[in-house]
Amino acid sequence: MAATSSSPHYYTLATRSERRRSEVIDGILVFSTIFLGSFAKTSEIGTESTSLFLQLMGLFLLYLVQSYFLLRDGQTIGKKIMKIRIVTAETGEHPSCVQLLLLRPLARTISILPILGSLIEVADRFLIHRADQRCFQEFLSGTKIVHQNSN
Repeated sequence: MAATSSSPHYYTLATRSERRRSEVIDGILVFSTIFLGSFAKTSEIGTESTSLFLQLMGLFLLYLVQSYFLLRDGQTIGKKIMKIRIVTAETGEHPSCVQLLLLRPLARTISILPILGSLIEVADRFLIHRADQRCFQEFLSGTKIVHQNSN
């Protein structure tokens, strides 16, 4: 576990495994939302369009809940369970709305682009092993992932 004290705030970085587990939990939530929405197809009155609508509504509601927790606490549901949170890299304070809801998702979006995205994904695998354990989306957004009770 790495600690940083180059700013007024002292915090302990979350481990790579804690970060990965929080991503897996958030992924399970997305998968579960889509899976539950697909049950509308199997009912007598359900159609494919009903199923798609329910899946999209479920994803939208999950996005709203995750955004609420991100803006309030700097945490997704997965990060809450793992007791880690997002803070600014420079000051260790709560990130801005732009950092949380624009820059971090932008980095994920860039990573799915052909060629450029593949290069970023490869670089990202190496970035996380640096001492500051920041990946591409954290460099782009100016954030870090730390333990929840760190200050």
